[in-house]
Amino acid sequence: MYDQTNGLVFNEWTVAAPPVRDPDWARRPAYASFKGRSGAGVLGARSLVETALGVVADNIGEATAADLENVPPKLLWRIWRFLEAR
Repeated sequence: MYDQTNGLVFNEWTVAAPPVRDPDWARRPAYASFKGRSGAGVLGARSLVETALGVVADNIGEATAADLENVPPKLLWRIWRFLEAR
């Protein structure tokens, strides 16, 4: 598309999101049995990585080997340690 008011060219897509099994997934509390590196006595919000680890751990049963192929080994190790602590 071309916007005549500002001269910009852009494309726009609309993609339907897959159905969400648990719409409240982001509001789950952190598990008390495991605290990430920044969770040891540090106040404040969890980091994005720690939040993502919890979401991945909650949905690990649906993940395939192909889903994890492009995940860096350091993050795979953190996912493993997180699951192990549960």
